[in-house]
Amino acid sequence: MAAETTPLAAFRNGVVFFAALAAASSALSTLAGFPSLGNLTRKYQHIVDHGADYSLVYVGSSRVFHEFIPARFDAELAARGHTVGSFNFGQDGMWPPESFYLLRKILAARPARLKWVLVDLMGIRPELEGSETTLRAIYWHDLHHTWIALRHIIETAENGRRTVPEKLLACLHHSGLFLQRSCSLGTGHRQLELLLGLKQRKTPVEVTDGGYEPGKPGPLDGNQRATFLAALGGLKRNPQPRPIPASFRDALATITADVRAAGAEPVFVVASNLYGAERFTDWPPAGVTVLAFDDPEKYAQLYDPYHRFDPHHLDPAGAEDFTRLLAARFAELLDTKR
Repeated sequence: MAAETTPLAAFRNGVVFFAALAAASSALSTLAGFPSLGNLTRKYQHIVDHGADYSLVYVGSSRVFHEFIPARFDAELAARGHTVGSFNFGQDGMWPPESFYLLRKILAARPARLKWVLVDLMGIRPELEGSETTLRAIYWHDLHHTWIALRHIIETAENGRRTVPEKLLACLHHSGLFLQRSCSLGTGHRQLELLLGLKQRKTPVEVTDGGYEPGKPGPLDGNQRATFLAALGGLKRNPQPRPIPASFRDALATITADVRAAGAEPVFVVASNLYGAERFTDWPPAGVTVLAFDDPEKYAQLYDPYHRFDPHHLDPAGAEDFTRLLAARFAELLDTKR
């Protein structure tokens, strides 16, 4: 007769089962490498395979993806006597902590000629839409970058997240994503299918135009134009700099150190935007370079509604203007290094 199972034994067996399941799934996912994330995966694999072609990588959000044209940038620098091979590693909605995670993945790939990393300077945005638990939300939640998100939520009261219950829910959400990434539950089976030959690896689509993808054509009209002009008026009133959040300051310090440890130099870029959110009273520290384009008087061409496809993004003609201006500022920086 079989021995009766006690509640304690049942609990113990359940813990052992789920621990073994998590360990097996985690081991399989470790073999899987970079997750299947469409354009991000294509760009990452391109850097792994062709990193020796590039001495400069620009990492960031849609303000990079749709506004930085590597071929134009390289040509402008060549005309000024500098040889640079650049790559656009931008993606829609990619800001810290995710962008810092991707940058560290790029550094870990050790591109042989990498000398410069341009970083889209945007504040930490730990918000995730609704109860999003997509692979895109999960993949960057390692311990380091989850902590950046948690610390920012705890220390700040941005975007209406002021109450203790709201902060607690947000922290639980990110903690859950960290656990999902750590255990890789639900993803290890993909690698097992590949190992058993049940599925074939897809051939990555080749990355073209140095990673740049043009935005829609302008101009702004209707409500979008009105929204843009109202926000632009506020920016022209020159909002005062504010102290940098401690969580962001420390995250910037560690990413700067990591880029330098990889043998490259970071340059932080503030693209044209409507709110002056990256103007800080106590940052950058000495020795850190920031190239800012958020002055609508100095860079009026970047704030022309005729060359925007929405209030926050330049159209292809505007991207040409931004790339030329960035190349000129970067050439001045290179001249000082000679």
